[in-house]
Amino acid sequence: MGLSYQGLGNYDSAVVYYDKFISSEKNPDNIYPRMYTYRGKIEADRKNYSKALEFYNKTINLDKNIAEAYYYKAETYRLINQKDSAKTNYNKSLDLINKGYKDHDIYDERFLEIYKPEINEKLKNL
Repeated sequence: MGLSYQGLGNYDSAVVYYDKFISSEKNPDNIYPRMYTYRGKIEADRKNYSKALEFYNKTINLDKNIAEAYYYKAETYRLINQKDSAKTNYNKSLDLINKGYKDHDIYDERFLEIYKPEINEKLKNL
């Protein structure tokens, strides 16, 4: 439900569902790591950049092979003008994509899907 509300731009409802799920899970290792990336993206969109970075780091702590976490972490660093950190995370995201660690579906675009040409363009503009 959180993902659906987020896709519709209803961040308040999305946060309720995400946070309810997080608090109901007794073992944090059982939480779907990408959910923290989705939650972080909401915080970044709300300009709560430090909180967004915390959520991206939670994703990475659970699974270091999620390219989207590094990409959106890089985006957040770019927004707060930390170009070196942004570059490092864009490059890590590209490296993971090249190794096949990108969330994708050959038939549909994934929520918050990332693309190599877009990342390369962002790196050029840093």
